[in-house]
Amino acid sequence: ALNPPAKTNIKLVELPPGGVEAYESVTHALASGAKPVDFAILGVKTWQVHEAASAVEPLLMPGSDSCVVTTQNGVGAPGAARDAVGPSRVLGGTCKVNAYLAEPGLVEMAQHSATFEFGEVYDTTGNEVKGCVRSFRAERLAKVLSHCKGFAPASGVASVGAWTAIWDKAIAMCCLGPWGAVCRAPHNQLLGIPQTRRVLQQLMLEVAICGNVAGHLGQPEKAVEAVLARLDRLVQEAAPGITASTARDVILGSQSEIFELSGAMSSAGLSLGVPTPMHDIVLAALLPQEYRARGEKPYELQGVPGGAPHVAASMPQKDMPNVNQ
Repeated sequence: ALNPPAKTNIKLVELPPGGVEAYESVTHALASGAKPVDFAILGVKTWQVHEAASAVEPLLMPGSDSCVVTTQNGVGAPGAARDAVGPSRVLGGTCKVNAYLAEPGLVEMAQHSATFEFGEVYDTTGNEVKGCVRSFRAERLAKVLSHCKGFAPASGVASVGAWTAIWDKAIAMCCLGPWGAVCRAPHNQLLGIPQTRRVLQQLMLEVAICGNVAGHLGQPEKAVEAVLARLDRLVQEAAPGITASTARDVILGSQSEIFELSGAMSSAGLSLGVPTPMHDIVLAALLPQEYRARGEKPYELQGVPGGAPHVAASMPQKDMPNVNQ
C-alpha cells in the first residue's frame, strides 16, 4: 500500500482484491479467461488509438452495442478508432482532468475539475453526426460510471453532442501544448503575458473557426472567449507551473502529439478551406525537435552542453504538474 506524503492532503482510493484485472495484452487477457466487455475506454496517446482499438476489438462483446470509447486530445481519435473497428463501434469522448503522476503508482488530481463526457460520433455510414444523438449504449455507460466515486455531475453523455465537446476542448488543448512547447512556459505565463496571450488567442480562433465550418461549434469568437475565461479560472486555482503534457514531452525530448494537435489543425484547415497560419508556424517551429525525438532526423547543437535542444528532468516527478484539460 502507498502512504501519502505527510505534507499533502492526498486521499487514496483503495480497491478491494479483484477490483482490477491487469493483463499484458488482449491476447493474454483472453487466454486468462477474461470476460468480453461492453466498453473499452482507450487511455492511450492519440497516435496509438488505431493500434489500441484494433488490439482490443477481440475483447468486445459481439454486437454493435459494444464499442471503444476515445478520450484523447485533438479531434482525430474518433476517426482513428472508426478506421480500426468501424463506425458503429465507436463512442467519442473527452476528459478534462488536472492530474499528474506523483510517484510510481500514485496519481494526484484536482477532483473538482475532472469531467468525462462522451456520445455518438458517427452514423451507420461513417459520417459525423451533428449535435447530441442519444443512444442506449451511451446512456448505459453514463449510468454505470455514475456509480463510481468521484464521477462529476457534469460528466456523462455530452449534452451538446460529443463532437461539440471534443472541438471545444480542442480550442484549448490544440493550442496550450504546442504553444507552451514553443515558449517553454506554463499556462499562467501563456495567459498572463499580453503578447504571448494574443498569439494563443489567434491559435484558438483558428481551431474555433475550423470547428464552426465543420458544423460542430457556434460563433468562433464567443467560443474562444469562453475557453479563455475557463483557463483564467484554472490557473488561479491551480498550483503555479501547470503545463500540458505535449509541452513537457517536447521540452524533455520525447515523442509528442504535435502532429495530432497543431498538425491536425493545419490539416483540418486545408480540408475545410480555413487558413491556419499560426498553427502552420507552430508546427514548423517544433518539427526539428519532434523528428529528433523520433530518431528520424538526429542533430546536435554546437556550443550547447550535451548538444540536445531539450532539457533533462531535474526535479522529482511529483513536482512536475501535468494537465489534460
